[in-house]
Amino acid sequence: MQRLDPKLDLVFKTLLSREPALLADMLRSILATPVCSVSIIDPALHVDIPPRAPAMLVIQIARHDHDDDPIEVFLEFRSTPATPANIINSVFTRDPLRFRRTVLIAWLLDTVSTSGDQFRFMFGMHERYNNMPFSDRWAIHVLQLSSFSPSEATGDPARVERWARFLLASSDAELDALASEDPIMALARTTLDQISAEPEIQALARARAEALGLDGVSPS
Repeated sequence: MQRLDPKLDLVFKTLLSREPALLADMLRSILATPVCSVSIIDPALHVDIPPRAPAMLVIQIARHDHDDDPIEVFLEFRSTPATPANIINSVFTRDPLRFRRTVLIAWLLDTVSTSGDQFRFMFGMHERYNNMPFSDRWAIHVLQLSSFSPSEATGDPARVERWARFLLASSDAELDALASEDPIMALARTTLDQISAEPEIQALARARAEALGLDGVSPS
């Protein structure tokens, strides 16, 4: 069996929507916030989306029971080059007036910033001259895999790094090492192997990879 590439946006979406525990772990790690429950608003797989538009997960997070101000999260992986405008437009073209608490998380295979050596960015609403925070109701998290290198991080940053290592893994040995470190990574590997064995997902991934001009098969 050829393992599908989790860096292909459609496979990325399938993996995280198939196992809610994986999605909750990724969100909790990146946002550094409690995640009580996760609701996927659009779990369907759409192959006919334009190549520049990612297969996106739209999610609502409740941070505690009876949360009356849930976070709406747009989670995407872009296998092809993107500009900051591309990333922002993926949200605003859906809903130009966003008054809800909203977070966009973009995993990128290529570099989008001139600070090419930086793995993680978090953009928010700040005053221009003294950097005073204005509101926490809108935030963009960007993770550039092209700039990733492992560190001695602990806690949430270490969990984010494990996800980066999982997405970049190029051998069974790397996946085995991750699985031995963390049960979530073991679940991620098992789930990836399961969806890779499904003919329907294989066909959808192949069609999406062809549309993007990619291979769609993991090197591991």
